[in-house]
Amino acid sequence: MSSAAVHFVHVDRCKQFTSPTLGSDALAGLKQAFLTRFWGLDRWANAVFRHAVRDLARDRGGLVLIGPGVPFDMPPPFTEKFEPIEVGRGLGDETDRLKTLSGENPTREERIGKTLAWLGGITGVALIAGLAVGFASGQRLAAMSGLLAGAGLVAFTIVIVVALSRRGGHWFLLPGGVAVIRRPARRGGPARITVLSRDDSCLALRYIHTGKTSVLVLELWTHAGGCFRRTVTQREAISIVAAWQSPHDPPPDDKLTELVNWEAK
Repeated sequence: MSSAAVHFVHVDRCKQFTSPTLGSDALAGLKQAFLTRFWGLDRWANAVFRHAVRDLARDRGGLVLIGPGVPFDMPPPFTEKFEPIEVGRGLGDETDRLKTLSGENPTREERIGKTLAWLGGITGVALIAGLAVGFASGQRLAAMSGLLAGAGLVAFTIVIVVALSRRGGHWFLLPGGVAVIRRPARRGGPARITVLSRDDSCLALRYIHTGKTSVLVLELWTHAGGCFRRTVTQREAISIVAAWQSPHDPPPDDKLTELVNWEAK
Protein backbone atom coordinates (compact mmCIF):
# COMPACT_ATOMS: atom_id res chain seq x y z
CA MET A 1 0.00 0.00 0.00
CA SER A 2 1.11 3.51 -0.74
CA SER A 3 2.56 5.33 2.25
CA ALA A 4 1.09 8.65 1.08
CA ALA A 5 -1.11 10.42 3.60
CA VAL A 6 -4.88 10.38 3.26
CA HIS A 7 -6.33 13.72 2.13
CA PHE A 8 -9.61 14.70 3.80
CA VAL A 9 -11.91 16.99 1.85
CA HIS A 10 -14.91 18.51 3.64
CA VAL A 11 -17.92 19.75 1.67
CA ASP A 12 -20.30 22.05 3.56
CA ARG A 13 -23.91 23.03 2.85
CA CYS A 14 -22.73 26.12 0.97
CA LYS A 15 -20.82 23.90 -1.49
CA GLN A 16 -17.47 25.07 -0.11
CA PHE A 17 -14.57 22.60 -0.30
CA THR A 18 -11.87 22.66 2.39
CA SER A 19 -8.93 20.41 3.19
CA PRO A 20 -6.02 20.65 5.63
CA THR A 21 -3.60 19.14 3.09
CA LEU A 22 -4.77 20.05 -0.43
CA GLY A 23 -4.15 23.39 -2.11
CA SER A 24 -6.74 25.86 -3.36
CA ASP A 25 -6.26 24.89 -7.01
CA ALA A 26 -7.16 21.24 -6.35
CA LEU A 27 -10.19 22.22 -4.28
CA ALA A 28 -11.35 24.71 -6.89
CA GLY A 29 -11.25 21.98 -9.52
CA LEU A 30 -13.41 19.71 -7.38
CA LYS A 31 -15.90 22.47 -6.69
CA GLN A 32 -16.17 23.39 -10.35
CA ALA A 33 -16.88 19.75 -11.25
CA PHE A 34 -19.36 19.47 -8.35
CA LEU A 35 -21.40 22.43 -9.61
CA THR A 36 -21.72 21.19 -13.19
CA ARG A 37 -24.91 19.31 -12.26
CA PHE A 38 -28.26 21.09 -11.77
CA TRP A 39 -28.91 21.95 -8.13
CA GLY A 40 -32.05 19.80 -7.89
CA LEU A 41 -30.11 16.60 -8.65
CA ASP A 42 -27.66 14.62 -6.52
CA ARG A 43 -24.36 16.36 -7.24
CA TRP A 44 -22.43 13.61 -5.43
CA ALA A 45 -23.57 11.18 -8.11
CA ASN A 46 -22.43 13.50 -10.91
CA ALA A 47 -20.16 11.55 -13.27
CA VAL A 48 -18.07 14.68 -13.96
CA PHE A 49 -17.48 15.22 -10.24
CA ARG A 50 -16.59 11.59 -9.57
CA HIS A 51 -14.19 11.60 -12.50
CA ALA A 52 -12.46 14.69 -11.06
CA VAL A 53 -12.24 13.03 -7.63
CA ARG A 54 -10.71 9.88 -9.08
CA ASP A 55 -8.18 11.86 -11.12
CA LEU A 56 -7.11 13.81 -8.04
CA ALA A 57 -6.82 10.61 -5.99
CA ARG A 58 -4.60 9.00 -8.61
CA ASP A 59 -2.39 12.07 -8.62
CA ARG A 60 -2.24 12.87 -4.90
CA GLY A 61 -2.97 9.56 -3.14
CA GLY A 62 -5.79 8.52 -0.82
CA LEU A 63 -8.85 10.76 -0.83
CA VAL A 64 -11.73 10.86 1.69
CA LEU A 65 -14.76 13.10 1.05
CA ILE A 66 -16.86 14.21 4.03
CA GLY A 67 -20.33 15.61 3.37
CA PRO A 68 -22.31 18.23 5.32
CA GLY A 69 -23.58 17.49 8.81
CA VAL A 70 -21.30 14.57 9.68
CA PRO A 71 -21.33 14.91 13.50
CA PHE A 72 -17.87 13.67 14.46
CA ASP A 73 -14.23 14.54 13.92
CA MET A 74 -12.13 12.37 11.67
CA PRO A 75 -10.17 9.80 13.69
CA PRO A 76 -6.40 9.24 13.50
CA PRO A 77 -5.06 6.15 11.70
CA PHE A 78 -5.50 2.82 13.47
CA THR A 79 -2.08 1.27 13.01
CA GLU A 80 -2.52 -2.18 14.59
CA LYS A 81 -3.64 -5.28 12.72
CA PHE A 82 -7.02 -6.83 13.54
CA GLU A 83 -9.32 -9.63 12.40
CA PRO A 84 -12.07 -8.76 9.86
CA ILE A 85 -15.13 -7.04 11.38
CA GLU A 86 -18.52 -7.09 9.66
CA VAL A 87 -20.08 -3.64 9.16
CA GLY A 88 -23.23 -2.23 7.62
CA ARG A 89 -25.80 -4.59 9.15
CA GLY A 90 -27.31 -1.93 11.40
CA LEU A 91 -27.71 -4.40 14.27
CA GLY A 92 -24.81 -3.30 16.48
CA ASP A 93 -23.39 -6.82 16.76
CA GLU A 94 -19.75 -5.73 16.50
CA THR A 95 -19.89 -2.56 18.61
CA ASP A 96 -17.42 -3.79 21.22
CA ARG A 97 -14.83 -4.74 18.59
CA LEU A 98 -15.33 -1.48 16.72
CA LYS A 99 -14.64 0.50 19.88
CA THR A 100 -11.06 -0.76 19.68
CA LEU A 101 -10.69 1.27 16.49
CA SER A 102 -12.97 4.22 17.24
CA GLY A 103 -12.61 4.69 21.01
CA GLU A 104 -14.96 4.25 23.95
CA ASN A 105 -16.72 7.63 23.81
CA PRO A 106 -20.37 7.14 22.77
CA THR A 107 -21.43 8.64 19.45
CA ARG A 108 -24.38 11.01 19.21
CA GLU A 109 -26.30 8.21 17.52
CA GLU A 110 -25.66 5.87 20.47
CA ARG A 111 -26.74 8.50 22.99
CA ILE A 112 -29.97 9.03 21.09
CA GLY A 113 -30.46 5.27 20.92
CA LYS A 114 -30.21 4.94 24.70
CA THR A 115 -32.79 7.70 25.14
CA LEU A 116 -35.17 6.02 22.71
CA ALA A 117 -34.68 2.67 24.45
CA TRP A 118 -35.59 4.31 27.77
CA LEU A 119 -38.70 5.86 26.23
CA GLY A 120 -39.55 2.53 24.62
CA GLY A 121 -39.41 0.83 27.99
CA ILE A 122 -41.83 3.35 29.44
CA THR A 123 -44.14 2.88 26.45
CA GLY A 124 -44.01 -0.88 26.92
CA VAL A 125 -44.99 -0.59 30.56
CA ALA A 126 -47.86 1.71 29.62
CA LEU A 127 -49.03 -0.77 26.97
CA ILE A 128 -49.00 -3.65 29.42
CA ALA A 129 -50.92 -1.55 31.93
CA GLY A 130 -53.47 -0.68 29.25
CA LEU A 131 -53.88 -4.35 28.33
CA ALA A 132 -54.42 -5.25 31.98
CA VAL A 133 -57.09 -2.58 32.33
CA GLY A 134 -58.72 -3.73 29.11
CA PHE A 135 -58.96 -7.35 30.26
CA ALA A 136 -60.16 -6.32 33.70
CA SER A 137 -62.94 -4.18 32.22
CA GLY A 138 -64.05 -6.90 29.81
CA GLN A 139 -62.75 -5.16 26.68
CA ARG A 140 -60.64 -8.12 25.63
CA LEU A 141 -61.09 -7.64 21.89
CA ALA A 142 -59.73 -4.09 21.99
CA ALA A 143 -56.86 -5.18 24.22
CA MET A 144 -55.89 -8.06 21.94
CA SER A 145 -56.13 -5.82 18.87
CA GLY A 146 -53.69 -3.37 20.45
CA LEU A 147 -51.33 -6.20 21.38
CA LEU A 148 -51.36 -7.68 17.86
CA ALA A 149 -50.82 -4.27 16.26
CA GLY A 150 -47.82 -3.61 18.49
CA ALA A 151 -46.35 -7.05 17.81
CA GLY A 152 -46.88 -6.60 14.07
CA LEU A 153 -45.06 -3.27 14.09
CA VAL A 154 -42.08 -4.78 15.91
CA ALA A 155 -41.96 -7.75 13.52
CA PHE A 156 -42.16 -5.46 10.48
CA THR A 157 -39.29 -3.33 11.79
CA ILE A 158 -37.11 -6.40 12.35
CA VAL A 159 -37.82 -7.69 8.84
CA ILE A 160 -36.90 -4.33 7.28
CA VAL A 161 -33.64 -4.10 9.25
CA VAL A 162 -32.61 -7.64 8.27
CA ALA A 163 -33.56 -7.08 4.63
CA LEU A 164 -31.53 -3.87 4.41
CA SER A 165 -28.55 -5.54 6.07
CA ARG A 166 -28.47 -8.20 3.34
CA ARG A 167 -28.55 -5.82 0.39
CA GLY A 168 -25.25 -5.53 -1.43
CA GLY A 169 -23.70 -8.59 0.20
CA HIS A 170 -21.64 -8.56 3.38
CA TRP A 171 -19.02 -5.91 4.13
CA PHE A 172 -15.99 -6.61 6.31
CA LEU A 173 -13.63 -3.99 7.66
CA LEU A 174 -9.96 -4.87 7.19
CA PRO A 175 -6.67 -3.15 8.03
CA GLY A 176 -6.33 -0.62 5.21
CA GLY A 177 -9.52 -1.54 3.37
CA VAL A 178 -12.94 -3.14 3.05
CA ALA A 179 -13.91 -6.57 1.69
CA VAL A 180 -17.27 -6.86 -0.08
CA ILE A 181 -18.52 -10.43 -0.34
CA ARG A 182 -21.51 -11.16 -2.55
CA ARG A 183 -23.47 -14.31 -3.20
CA PRO A 184 -22.66 -16.27 -6.39
CA ALA A 185 -24.70 -15.48 -9.50
CA ARG A 186 -25.64 -19.17 -9.73
CA ARG A 187 -26.41 -21.56 -6.91
CA GLY A 188 -23.39 -23.68 -6.09
CA GLY A 189 -20.91 -21.23 -7.56
CA PRO A 190 -18.18 -19.47 -5.61
CA ALA A 191 -18.99 -16.31 -3.66
CA ARG A 192 -17.55 -13.14 -5.16
CA ILE A 193 -15.09 -11.11 -3.13
CA THR A 194 -13.83 -7.59 -3.81
CA VAL A 195 -11.18 -5.96 -1.64
CA LEU A 196 -11.04 -2.16 -1.81
CA SER A 197 -8.39 0.17 -0.39
CA ARG A 198 -7.29 3.78 -0.79
CA ASP A 199 -4.89 2.66 -3.51
CA ASP A 200 -7.79 1.84 -5.84
CA SER A 201 -10.82 3.65 -4.38
CA CYS A 202 -12.01 6.97 -2.97
CA LEU A 203 -14.08 6.95 0.20
CA ALA A 204 -17.12 9.24 0.50
CA LEU A 205 -19.13 9.64 3.70
CA ARG A 206 -22.37 11.63 3.60
CA TYR A 207 -25.99 11.81 4.64
CA ILE A 208 -28.68 10.93 2.10
CA HIS A 209 -32.26 12.11 2.60
CA THR A 210 -34.93 9.42 2.23
CA GLY A 211 -38.03 11.54 2.59
CA LYS A 212 -38.75 11.96 6.29
CA THR A 213 -35.32 10.93 7.55
CA SER A 214 -31.62 10.87 6.65
CA VAL A 215 -29.21 7.93 6.66
CA LEU A 216 -25.44 7.94 6.90
CA VAL A 217 -24.01 6.33 3.78
CA LEU A 218 -20.52 5.13 2.98
CA GLU A 219 -19.57 5.03 -0.70
CA LEU A 220 -16.43 3.63 -2.30
CA TRP A 221 -15.72 4.98 -5.78
CA THR A 222 -13.21 2.73 -7.50
CA HIS A 223 -10.65 4.14 -9.89
CA ALA A 224 -12.06 1.74 -12.49
CA GLY A 225 -15.43 3.53 -12.35
CA GLY A 226 -17.39 1.29 -9.97
CA CYS A 227 -19.36 2.39 -6.91
CA PHE A 228 -20.12 0.43 -3.74
CA ARG A 229 -22.63 1.86 -1.25
CA ARG A 230 -23.66 0.88 2.28
CA THR A 231 -25.61 2.51 5.10
CA VAL A 232 -23.50 2.59 8.27
CA THR A 233 -23.76 3.69 11.88
CA GLN A 234 -21.66 6.53 13.21
CA ARG A 235 -19.59 3.98 15.15
CA GLU A 236 -18.93 2.02 11.96
CA ALA A 237 -18.10 5.15 9.99
CA ILE A 238 -15.47 6.31 12.51
CA SER A 239 -13.94 2.83 12.61
CA ILE A 240 -13.84 2.53 8.83
CA VAL A 241 -12.09 5.89 8.41
CA ALA A 242 -9.55 4.93 11.11
CA ALA A 243 -8.81 1.58 9.45
CA TRP A 244 -8.78 3.13 5.95
CA GLN A 245 -5.67 5.09 6.97
CA SER A 246 -3.82 1.98 8.20
CA PRO A 247 -0.22 1.56 7.00
CA HIS A 248 -0.91 -2.17 6.53
CA ASP A 249 -2.07 -3.79 3.31
CA PRO A 250 -5.44 -5.56 3.38
CA PRO A 251 -5.13 -9.36 3.45
CA PRO A 252 -4.86 -10.94 -0.03
CA ASP A 253 -7.91 -12.69 -1.44
CA ASP A 254 -6.61 -16.18 -0.64
CA LYS A 255 -6.39 -15.21 3.05
CA LEU A 256 -10.09 -14.33 3.09
CA THR A 257 -11.29 -17.85 2.25
CA GLU A 258 -12.99 -18.27 5.61
CA LEU A 259 -15.10 -15.15 5.01
CA VAL A 260 -16.11 -16.43 1.57
CA ASN A 261 -17.08 -19.84 2.97
CA TRP A 262 -19.05 -18.17 5.78
CA GLU A 263 -20.99 -16.00 3.34
CA ALA A 264 -21.78 -18.97 1.08
CA LYS A 265 -23.54 -20.86 3.89
